[in-house]
Amino acid sequence: EFDLVLYQGEPFHAYFIKGEGNNFFSQNGVVTNFGFIRNNDLICLGLSQFTFHQSAKEKRIVEQKAIRDERVMRSDYSILLQGETGTGKTSLANEIHQNSGKVGRFVHLNLSSFSRELVESELFGHTKGAFTGAIKEKMGAIREAHRGTLFLDEIDSIDLEIQTKLLTFLDHGEYRQVGGGVQRSSVRMIFSSGRDLKKLVEKGKMRLDFYYRIKNSVVINLPSLRDDKKLLKSHILRIVENHSFSICPKLIEYYLTLPWYGNIRELKAHIEGKIMFNKTKYLKIDERDLLLRSESIFCEKLIHDQDVLNLKDLKKWYVKSIKELVEGDIKKASSLLGVSENTVRRFG
Repeated sequence: EFDLVLYQGEPFHAYFIKGEGNNFFSQNGVVTNFGFIRNNDLICLGLSQFTFHQSAKEKRIVEQKAIRDERVMRSDYSILLQGETGTGKTSLANEIHQNSGKVGRFVHLNLSSFSRELVESELFGHTKGAFTGAIKEKMGAIREAHRGTLFLDEIDSIDLEIQTKLLTFLDHGEYRQVGGGVQRSSVRMIFSSGRDLKKLVEKGKMRLDFYYRIKNSVVINLPSLRDDKKLLKSHILRIVENHSFSICPKLIEYYLTLPWYGNIRELKAHIEGKIMFNKTKYLKIDERDLLLRSESIFCEKLIHDQDVLNLKDLKKWYVKSIKELVEGDIKKASSLLGVSENTVRRFG
């Protein structure tokens, strides 16, 4: 017999499976008689095999309970933040550290910003003269974050060799400085990824053992704004209220129809741009808002087709955006574009 229950004690909320007596099972290829299970884990019970799935709603409930739990905040458990660009992963990582009680620093390292050679040095540090250009010793992010939090942003961007070296540190707390000896550090790890890590494993771009080590964390999925209209509306109102402005209900409705591929970052930048140039304390729809629709069409084409628009489609897209901007006035659109009215009709 096996029991599957929602575990709500320390250190986090998750599903827990336990075999009675000598009833063992396999979880992702590891034989055990108890364990926490997460979405997409492969479970083998005797001759039966299944992949564990949670509904999106159920998953959000478990994750939100976990992230609000003070015991998670103050623990040493690693955390994996997953979500599209602009969903607030960096802000959340910083918030977790601020509430963790850690005496050390919060160190943020965006791994995609460095070449393979520099990533190793940025992570582990180097000794003076370790390589050409190493004119002085570098501490490295792991040492800088000692007794604090190290936030490794875009963990999906590092190569296999660095994964191996980082895995050693994650398992044993030891690392080797470039050109130096073995050192130890006690660090709370937070990782972030905007890509499906399992697909990277399938493509041979991520080690399987590194994948399981990263996934064996408290996993928090940050929703995109287009998938959570309630969240989108709350962010709109919060940004506006923070600047002591008010907003037209029709403009809110319009914003709710847009995909916001840049998520919170894009939304915040757009609204704050409107606020900067607005002559009153009341935000209404204007030409900057109308252009968002055309920009989103362009982004959607790039995201889904993984290709650029050809010149004809680009012209058509641009003419349509200008027509929308001037509310379908062909004469005005042709004047703005510097083309004939027939050209506007043909492309628009």
